[in-house]
Amino acid sequence: GMTNHVSGDAAQWGLPDSTVCAAAVELARDVSPDFLHNHCVRSYLFARELAAADGLRGGVDYDEEVVFLSSVLHDLGLTEYGAGDQRFEVDGADAAAGFLRAQGLADNRVATVWQSIALHTSIGLGHRFGTEQAVCHRGIDVDVAGAQQDRLPEGFAARVHAAWPRHNLGFAIT
Repeated sequence: GMTNHVSGDAAQWGLPDSTVCAAAVELARDVSPDFLHNHCVRSYLFARELAAADGLRGGVDYDEEVVFLSSVLHDLGLTEYGAGDQRFEVDGADAAAGFLRAQGLADNRVATVWQSIALHTSIGLGHRFGTEQAVCHRGIDVDVAGAQQDRLPEGFAARVHAAWPRHNLGFAIT
């Protein structure tokens, strides 16, 4: 069922699979069309690789779970679950924060997720807030705009796209 799929992905790709991370994946998968959910997971995988290229290690230099949660939930504002009457980034940040608070995530970590999501389209802004926000943004930028794709390991993007297909992402988000 659903849980096996989540844990299978987690094991294969080394995704954080704590209770809160598994719950976030399940929520994102439930409320998002495939193209959007796949984009969010790809964003995390690219974020982690770019961070590694800069010598940043998850769990040491940045909070891996927070970057994962920010990435996986960053487009909730484009779904019925997260849509409200604010900018989609802020609606999505509010929805993610509410969900994560209900899951018992600590307030300071929720705040970092909120910032990462609320600022994710604001080029040149998110990275000023902290390492997690910066790492998250770069992953999203790689997937949306192809920024810094040349810094990824050889063949990595192709493997990620094979597992988490784009489904004509650019057209779909517009």
